[in-house]
Amino acid sequence: MIRRLFITLSALLALHAATAQEKVLESSARKAPAWIGTTESEFIIVSAEETTLDAAQKRCLNDIRQSIVNAVCVNIRSEETLTEQQTEYSGASEIYRRYESQLKTVAGRLPFITGISLSDAETYWEKRYVKRDKRTYYLCHVRYPFPITRRNALIAEFLRQDRAQYAKLTALKERFDTFTRVEEIDRAITELEPLIAYFFDDMRRDEAQALQRNYRKLYTMISTVACGNELGEHTFCFTLNDRRVTTSRRPTVRSQWATGITVTPTDEGLYRVTYNYEMCPDDAENSIELIYLLGGQAVRHSFTFDVRQDKMSVIPCGTLELDLTPHANAADSCATVTGWLDLRSKYEAPFEVTALNLTADGIGVRIYTDLMARFEGKSTHRLGFRFDGPFPISARRAALAQGVVTLRNVQTGESRDVRFALPYKIKIQ
Repeated sequence: MIRRLFITLSALLALHAATAQEKVLESSARKAPAWIGTTESEFIIVSAEETTLDAAQKRCLNDIRQSIVNAVCVNIRSEETLTEQQTEYSGASEIYRRYESQLKTVAGRLPFITGISLSDAETYWEKRYVKRDKRTYYLCHVRYPFPITRRNALIAEFLRQDRAQYAKLTALKERFDTFTRVEEIDRAITELEPLIAYFFDDMRRDEAQALQRNYRKLYTMISTVACGNELGEHTFCFTLNDRRVTTSRRPTVRSQWATGITVTPTDEGLYRVTYNYEMCPDDAENSIELIYLLGGQAVRHSFTFDVRQDKMSVIPCGTLELDLTPHANAADSCATVTGWLDLRSKYEAPFEVTALNLTADGIGVRIYTDLMARFEGKSTHRLGFRFDGPFPISARRAALAQGVVTLRNVQTGESRDVRFALPYKIKIQ
């Protein structure tokens, strides 16, 4: 009995000594509220000591926020994941984890946490002086109302937002194989950043990070395909995984000789390159290179062109051959003249022969006919023709036949007359 009394007296003396060391200089009320140091099911009660009242109140506010975060199990992670629970919501599979071991709070980043204010709480504070240390500090107590209805509402809000965040991830996964613009890669990578920061469980965070890596890899898989190459105009497109994609990026253009280069997108998802080739030499390989910087990757498209491909240089050559078919009723005339004329083309450009005007001794008149013969390629082409008479036959022969052949450049539409004087031979059938 004496020992128990001694312990009680010692405790009272220690409490009195501690109290005697501190003095309340100022307080928010004459009497401290009875709820200080207690717990209540409908309230969150916290206390904090700081050198200033503002700091003590901020610390209490942070403790309240953290308590609410813990209460609704928001933004927590487990040192050891014990179970995974899969549920169905609106037809989409969603993963939620139940943590059944040591829980560690990482942060409270949800909007309803940042909206908490001490204006909704009951506050009591004291300014105290510690005689032994000769210092002052503030002791702040806060009683914040947090009924179960509020907690359930916050849980529902969290679940709604959590589902919305995972729905964003699902949408980005679905877009991976369907988008048609390169800029959507940039947007997807950007949209995944806040999702990676939000997902507090390893599984969904790893899923978002893997998807972001896959989006970045797409830049290395973009290629170009030439769709048309005419002199002065070239068309191409971008492809990704066998589908056509487009971009609004402008390329860097390089060419040694071509000028006035423009790149214009078309409604069909193609890109039309137009250029001026007047300064390009005939005897060199002319080219244009386009460089697109997409996601840090240089995507190049280059093509060559031959400035001679639309040039027309055609020369009649060889020996002109003429076959005369005598007229049945007149020995000194022929009914038809059939002939062959060799034309040597210096360039690849296609051309047409539209008319032939010919004079040759052995045929008593100058003959003319309209033609429509088309040739293409750098080669010697054989033009066949026929004149319907009657034409007089002359025994006189000269060394050369003279004439004019009318040519048309198919690509430019230009027409020109080419005069010739060639050796010839006449054969009477």
